[in-house]
Amino acid sequence: MKLKAGKFALAGAIFAGITMVTLTIVNSFGIYTGATLVMQDVHMYYNTSFWGTLTGVIEAGIITYLSIWLFIWIYNQLVGGKKKK
Repeated sequence: MKLKAGKFALAGAIFAGITMVTLTIVNSFGIYTGATLVMQDVHMYYNTSFWGTLTGVIEAGIITYLSIWLFIWIYNQLVGGKKKK
């Protein structure tokens, strides 16, 4: 069964963005501050300000979209390239 790479990648990118925004919100209450520091280390454009969160969401969305799309493309190649007529 072939999977739709674009749909999976978009779902992953949306999930990554929601996760980053959620982490920023809970960080403002003093929860998961360590995870926020890790997120700042991993993502070049992320910080806890509004603009830092927005640029971090864009960065994470692009990276996640491309990674998942490539993963699904490889999967589809492995399950067979034959198309039904």
